[in-house]
Amino acid sequence: MICPESWQQALKQPPLSVSTPFTLRLNLARLLRTETRPSAAFISGLRSDSPSTAFLAGYQIAMRFIDPALEPEQWAAFCINEKGVTSTREFTTRLDSNTLSGRKGYVLMAGSNIDWLYVAANSIDGLVCVRVTPATPGVSVVSSSKPQPFLVDIPHGSLLMKDTAVTDTYFKTKVHEELNKPFRFHEDVLCLLAFAGWVCRALGDVSAGDCVELQQGVTPLMNAYSNDALSYSLTTLDLFEALERVLDEVSNNLPDSARRIWLRDRAILSLGQKARAIIRSRLL
Repeated sequence: MICPESWQQALKQPPLSVSTPFTLRLNLARLLRTETRPSAAFISGLRSDSPSTAFLAGYQIAMRFIDPALEPEQWAAFCINEKGVTSTREFTTRLDSNTLSGRKGYVLMAGSNIDWLYVAANSIDGLVCVRVTPATPGVSVVSSSKPQPFLVDIPHGSLLMKDTAVTDTYFKTKVHEELNKPFRFHEDVLCLLAFAGWVCRALGDVSAGDCVELQQGVTPLMNAYSNDALSYSLTTLDLFEALERVLDEVSNNLPDSARRIWLRDRAILSLGQKARAIIRSRLL
């Protein structure tokens, strides 16, 4: 192994798994306390047993943009999507007099190991974000009956809220511009870095060429990342796409079983491709 010492040390540790969430939670909390967010994402990927585990770690690190005060040991989900709705102005979830009602679709880890649900809702103040716990009266989760085509180890479902009292002090306005759009950037970058870590682990004995390529893709993106960014810059977008290309190239050297998993799960990166193309056209 000729990769950096910090990579080697992480790769020597036992793999973490979404199937053992307590251990994953403790190790991720330790990284959040000792590393920068991009470094924590990449190292968590180096420790991951699957792309699903890497993605979950990257997502939880990205949730620190939604709430920087979120405790390192706590996991959360950003509940923004509504089935069949393409505009936040059309959201049917509402907050009236500190009471939530509505339905959110595709909530990550819904009903499983989530401490806080950050819910976007229309209100008299426009689109706002508040938070509740899964145990709050009126909150229920409906697990998806349809299997997802990628990241199959991460459960998801719909969040139902009926006359749910909001008692927590977390309250954000200007949600689309200051939370939703920026969160996509942070989720993109941190999950890609975590994926890069998993690919490195799955390669086994990383060749000199693969290691150099990974370093040249990972390090500049880590250095360019900012906790406070509200969107891509042209530089970070270029670096994101460069790392994507590196992963596609070095993944050709993965063992067959790992390559099949990667080709399946990397499809999640395509979900943001259209949005990134629009951002690029605007930046240019």
